Amino acid sequence: MNDSKIIFISILMVFCFYIPGNTQNHFSFPVKYNIRLSGSFGELRKNHFHSGIDIKSSGSYKLNKVYAVANGYISRIKVSSGGYGKAVYIDHPNGITSVYAHLNHFSKKLNDIVTIIQNENKTYSFDNDSLKIPVKKGEFIGQLGNTGRSFGPHLHFELRNTKTEHPLNPFLYGIKPGDRRAPKLLKLKIVALDTAFNELNSKIYNLTKSKYGSFIPKPFTIKYGAWRVGIEVLGYDKMNHAPNKNGIYSIVMKVDGERVFSFKIDSLDFDNMRSVNSFVDYKEWNRSKSRYIRLYKQPGNNLKIIEDTLNSIINLYKDRSRKIEITAEDFDKNKSKLIFNIKRDTTIEKPEPKLFNNTIKYGLEKQIETSDYSLFFDKNDLFKDLYLFSNIQFDSIDNYSGKINIFTNYDPFKNDIDLFIKPLKIDSFADKMTIVKLEKNKKINYGGIIKDDMLHTLIDNWGIYKIDLDTIAPVIKPVKYGTNLTKSKTISFKISDNMEVAGLASDLNFSGFIDDKWVLFEYDKKKNIIKHRFEKNLRKGQHRLKIIVEDDKGNKTIFKSKFKR
Repeated sequence: MNDSKIIFISILMVFCFYIPGNTQNHFSFPVKYNIRLSGSFGELRKNHFHSGIDIKSSGSYKLNKVYAVANGYISRIKVSSGGYGKAVYIDHPNGITSVYAHLNHFSKKLNDIVTIIQNENKTYSFDNDSLKIPVKKGEFIGQLGNTGRSFGPHLHFELRNTKTEHPLNPFLYGIKPGDRRAPKLLKLKIVALDTAFNELNSKIYNLTKSKYGSFIPKPFTIKYGAWRVGIEVLGYDKMNHAPNKNGIYSIVMKVDGERVFSFKIDSLDFDNMRSVNSFVDYKEWNRSKSRYIRLYKQPGNNLKIIEDTLNSIINLYKDRSRKIEITAEDFDKNKSKLIFNIKRDTTIEKPEPKLFNNTIKYGLEKQIETSDYSLFFDKNDLFKDLYLFSNIQFDSIDNYSGKINIFTNYDPFKNDIDLFIKPLKIDSFADKMTIVKLEKNKKINYGGIIKDDMLHTLIDNWGIYKIDLDTIAPVIKPVKYGTNLTKSKTISFKISDNMEVAGLASDLNFSGFIDDKWVLFEYDKKKNIIKHRFEKNLRKGQHRLKIIVEDDKGNKTIFKSKFKR
């Protein structure tokens, strides 16, 4: 952003605060109390790995101050209603960037710059990555908070490679709590696989600790009716002074004494985050909300955290057992082991039935095309071969399209898939047509753009989709407001729409005005609350308020009122 005022402030700060040769040898903690974590680096989340560490609140507002971990300069400030909320990015001379997210508010120095950006662009949300504001190690930059997609006060802290933007494990740089607790392994899953890595059948075994301290299943020697199997484990790690069940840092699997699979989560890649859906058993995640880690690698999984994949698909024999040894380890080298034997049973288990009418081959483009809809798969959209069922159903209430059923036997897409649906008619409501996903008690708006008489969007998962109309305007409801606001410092409103958004659909857009002048409303998306803090120089007397909220399809609501200050 070429804002003259921001450039002037940034240059002024460079002259005032920059000390040539002032280098950084190590990082300090971003808070000045003993840290406890509610989330670890690389933890398994929905559609992504956790890219930082979540530092719990101290419980005291005075102590919940956030400080720069090293000398450097603020290169980016981002403010959003979701995501990281209020976030600061600091580039350091050693090639690492530190990130501080979900802040409640910024320091005065930073808030002055944020205010300029918001007022000149007439927006609450922005992302400015052209800043160069010097900061010193230990300098106060903001208050720990709960802004954005956060469900309790904490600091989401990251370290990134400045050049590649790859997240780095802060533990590698000494930013970590004490940890004397070894990971805990709960369950073992044996999965029979065909040569294309498709699951044929599976069985889950509970684990107990043996008298020697290792985790073992019952029976210790498992007989499984399959030619080849993959191994999966369910577990977690705890750290000192916190009850949270964090992710496991490292696992090594040996078969007959040979190391065949391992991972270690020291760094991540934002471009490959959705590969978490291949790293875990996605089917089990959707059915039971349990995150079983696959100790084998599907063809489309190119995660760099996986170090070994040699012979991780285990061939079974009926005349001899294979010895399996799995070691789960945390960053402080606390270890847990799972040991068992497995051999082929005399009877081969029958494959579980699959519902499909199309096979999408991994690594190849594929278009499923009918007169009513089509699906397009790019060669990089899958983790492995996909057995897909799709069809269309019509009923009497379908005015613009039938219902497109898309089912993949719980296999995930690696990337979003192109979905095209042909409208049954194009009338005066064409600009209100949108593709929706039908769920039990709601519709999700995936948006849509007309291309060659087809409505197109991107979908991220299987489900039931159809064309619908969005003609319902958003709702604006006063939360803290009245005609006499002489003693009030803030006003707030709840804004909502009839559908949540995904795919190509965009979120609500809003603006607020007092006496026809744009004013800042902060937006808390998780609560759907917009809040304005009155400026000190607002004159006493009568004023006019106007709030405009518009949805993805141009449906607009305007709230007008007069109030007294």
